[in-house]
Amino acid sequence: MIDHKNKIIFIHMEKTGGSSIEHVFTQKEHWGVTNRKLVELDYDKGCIKHVSYDVAKVIYKDYFDEYKKITIVRHPYSLFISKLNWFYFSGEIKKEDICKIINNNNQRWKIKKLDEFLGSPENYDYIIRFENFKEDYERMLEKFNLDKDSFKLIHLNKKSDTENYQSIMLSYEAKRVIQNYCEKYNKRFNYNFNEII
Repeated sequence: MIDHKNKIIFIHMEKTGGSSIEHVFTQKEHWGVTNRKLVELDYDKGCIKHVSYDVAKVIYKDYFDEYKKITIVRHPYSLFISKLNWFYFSGEIKKEDICKIINNNNQRWKIKKLDEFLGSPENYDYIIRFENFKEDYERMLEKFNLDKDSFKLIHLNKKSDTENYQSIMLSYEAKRVIQNYCEKYNKRFNYNFNEII
């Protein structure tokens, strides 16, 4: 997402609450919105909603150095559970289920590991942690001198309080696949696989 009025580029990793950020800054829904350059790159069917840091540098090159960059990070287990819930999985999740999601991610976003989507924390002027969303969002507004009343957050697409979400359990093998896929991401963004989520 790019917001020219406030000079912000948002790198939106899936299942982090980013639709709420997009809506409050642009008053638009970005599902199905395409970009010619993304189509040429064969990136996520040309859709601009989930653009990685490296791809954002290409499609927003005229603004990239000048605009502030923000993102949201989320604990990998919680991230995968949310994605599984979105696709109506329930119960115990097997290794194969996680591998399908990872393969889909990698094809859509041209990555091999999750850290490649966001790159380094140093790339960003502000990082919101999903686990501390409201407080981090308000601190970001303060840091960027944005009026809290004008940028009131409404949480869209929230499904983490549903019975189905609560029923999802990652098997040991599924966790091992996630750990391998997200190892560098965890180190970069200070997550721990021993945390209880």
